[in-house]
Amino acid sequence: MSNTSQYDFETFYHGVCSDLQARGEVHSMSKHFSMLEDDNERMKFVLEKNFINSLHWKDFNFSPKDRQESQKLRNLGNQVYQKNRLNEALEYYSQSICLAPHPLPPNTYINHSQDLEDNYSYEELALGYANRSAVLFQMKEYELCIRDITRAFNYSYPNNLMYKLFERKARCQRAIKDYARGLESMKEAEMWMKYSTLSETKSVSFKKEIAKNIDFLTEKVNSMTIEDVKNSAGFGPQTSGCLAKCPPNLGNKSAEIPCARADVKIKFHPDKGRFLVVDKDVKPGEILMVEKPYSSILLPEYYSTHCQTCCQRVLAPMPCCCCSKVRFCSEECRVEAWESFHKIECQQLDLILGANLGKNSMLAFRILTSSGKIYLEYVVNKVKDEMMKPETEGNPPEKLGFNEDGVYDSADYRTIYTLVGNTKQRGVGDLFKRGLMAAFMLKMLELTPFFFNGGSDPRNVKLQDKVLVGGIMLTHLQNLPCNAHEVAEIEIPGGSVKDSSQTEIGAASFGTLS
Repeated sequence: MSNTSQYDFETFYHGVCSDLQARGEVHSMSKHFSMLEDDNERMKFVLEKNFINSLHWKDFNFSPKDRQESQKLRNLGNQVYQKNRLNEALEYYSQSICLAPHPLPPNTYINHSQDLEDNYSYEELALGYANRSAVLFQMKEYELCIRDITRAFNYSYPNNLMYKLFERKARCQRAIKDYARGLESMKEAEMWMKYSTLSETKSVSFKKEIAKNIDFLTEKVNSMTIEDVKNSAGFGPQTSGCLAKCPPNLGNKSAEIPCARADVKIKFHPDKGRFLVVDKDVKPGEILMVEKPYSSILLPEYYSTHCQTCCQRVLAPMPCCCCSKVRFCSEECRVEAWESFHKIECQQLDLILGANLGKNSMLAFRILTSSGKIYLEYVVNKVKDEMMKPETEGNPPEKLGFNEDGVYDSADYRTIYTLVGNTKQRGVGDLFKRGLMAAFMLKMLELTPFFFNGGSDPRNVKLQDKVLVGGIMLTHLQNLPCNAHEVAEIEIPGGSVKDSSQTEIGAASFGTLS
């Protein structure tokens, strides 16, 4: 049997081709299509032929939360944890957390049934975080353990078990020599003991252990010097924030290209197009450029191991608040993703992934979802107006993509839109397939809040809006194959560079590096 997804683009594409052949329209269609002059015309042609009318998808195409499955996975985690199979337990608990019902974030444009339950309990989420914190403690991942304990508190962990988490948090803080905070947590554990349901014997034993730890931590705190207190003020564990390392600082930045050093220049040649040069010798190891991607994607096979936002490998992930498919390293990355692109993609993620469009097409989709229709329309119209001006009016080709202040800012969408797509070198068949793909992806966007975001009626999008957005999509389906960069993870076993390995985990669009 075929394993082809019900959303598969290639199946749709071959169906259209077979239909055209059966009707004897391939030659006439190709001739007409070859005469079209730009991506908007190509998009309008494809849309008016109604090729996508054969596509019928559900309103929602994603993997929602599942309380029962979350409980099942947490119980499996408990079983392997008791056998000290920590890595297995960690993954079971992470899966349980991802499937546990979760409060929805603000600005959730399309809500599903989870949001309709007024008195929803998030105990599964709290229990998942608490149980995973036990594994992380055993693995000596103390800072991650503290993060999970804090998350369990945030989702109403049962009062009768709170003493356990505060005691575990205190032991983490003791292990990393954060004695003052450890003492505070141990006293919290002592206070919460009054809610415990332990037997009298176990309760007495646990209280003795807490008292012993309080004495030890009090002695440590009392022996701290004034200098120790000053040094410990900012010493606390990294219990929040993105886990990815910050890139190096770039000194002496260029006023014209902010992500590059001042001696890096943009040049133009009719045969080569735009390119970067440095006007002096560069020594090995010198940093010439530090650029944040305009947009990036994680390859689907790494969804369960890496953060959607920063692509950092994640040992103890946070889930999306709405779907159970993606993971994040921190609350900060989760919020950034939601506010940028995930609120658009979330409830159609099975459709987006199931279409098997390839990494460049997924990146094109991400560029649109992270930019928003209003911003895209403004920039594209601005660029088209500028490109119509003659060079004599201050519009030389090397200045393509620069903003009104004469700056080539890689955070500005025009630097991505103006990347070369080699359209004139492409055959009719290549452009027609990309046009169909753009229409296919446009149909996906219509199921998301994307057009609602742009002020249009998401259920009745005007043809002119479809042509605009589809034309932009088609532009990126051409310029990303020649300009997108891979996101790679380098593993250096035992610090041996010679034995290092590099793995592609995603793709990104850079206005300057491209």
